[in-house]
Amino acid sequence: MSSVLLVLQVLPYDLLQQQLAISTVRDLEDFIITDCFYTGLVVGKLDQRQSCLQVHDVVSRDVRPTDTKELAEAVGNWLATAQVVLQTLEGEAAAASAAAAAAASRRKEVENKQEELKKNLKNELERTGDAGMMLDEAGYDVMDDDRLLMGAGPSAPGPAGLMGRTKSRRR
Repeated sequence: MSSVLLVLQVLPYDLLQQQLAISTVRDLEDFIITDCFYTGLVVGKLDQRQSCLQVHDVVSRDVRPTDTKELAEAVGNWLATAQVVLQTLEGEAAAASAAAAAAASRRKEVENKQEELKKNLKNELERTGDAGMMLDEAGYDVMDDDRLLMGAGPSAPGPAGLMGRTKSRRR
């Protein structure tokens, strides 16, 4: 049908019904509207008075010999663009892999440092004999520093004091 559309711009319904093997005008018009106009394959107008299709534009799957050079250039441009995109994606993938390896290496370094600090702290506590509690110069538990920073004295109750409650609620 597309070759007929390239030659003629006004197609009688009779010719279309014969070429498409459609028996009724109603079925032919439905086919033209839904399968040709709505899909964008044909741009035109149905003329029911003259029983014809006026074709304004048509999408063709055929390539004219005069269009092959232009088509080859378009495909070549597309290929060049696709190669650039591929190279860019490969570069980004390599960068992402390198970043992931660096992050894993850094994570391992941090874990090793953490283990080293734990061992050093354990050794220090065992050496000083204060494995149960760490005391500062004044004899207070090091954890009391948190209460001092929040404005409470060293003997102030823990979290209960921060909320305005006493440590014990006996009646």
